[in-house]
Amino acid sequence: MLYKIGSDQKKNRILQKIKSSGNDNLNQCLQCYKCGGMCQKSDKFDYTPRQILEQIIDGLEESILNSRAIWICETCNECKIDCPVAINFKKIMASLREIAREEGIEPNTEEVNRKFVKKAHCPKKEDD
Repeated sequence: MLYKIGSDQKKNRILQKIKSSGNDNLNQCLQCYKCGGMCQKSDKFDYTPRQILEQIIDGLEESILNSRAIWICETCNECKIDCPVAINFKKIMASLREIAREEGIEPNTEEVNRKFVKKAHCPKKEDD
C-alpha cells in the first residue's frame, strides 16, 4: 500500500481534491503496476500511473501538475478495469488537469489528448 510516513494529508490540496471527487481509496494501491501495463500511452508518460499516485500522496504538487502524463492520458479507463482495488485513474487525471488549468499551467507536450483541447470524443470501440 502507498503511504508517506508522517505526511500531513490534510494539508495536501491535490489529495483532498482527488478524494472529494470520489477517489478515497488511493492509499490502497498494491503497487502491482497493472495500471501502467495496460495503458497504451504509458510509454509517452514521464511518470507511470503508480508514480503519479505516489506523488499525489507525497504532496509533490509542482511535479504532478507539470507532468506530461496528465495531458497525454486518454481517460479510456483501461487502468481501472485491471486495478485490483478499482482506483479510478480517469477521475484522477481529470482532477489533475482541472487543478493545472486553475493554476494557469499549460500542457508541456505537443501530444496533448485532443479530447481536452477540441472537446472531441474518443472513437468508440466496436463490440466483437
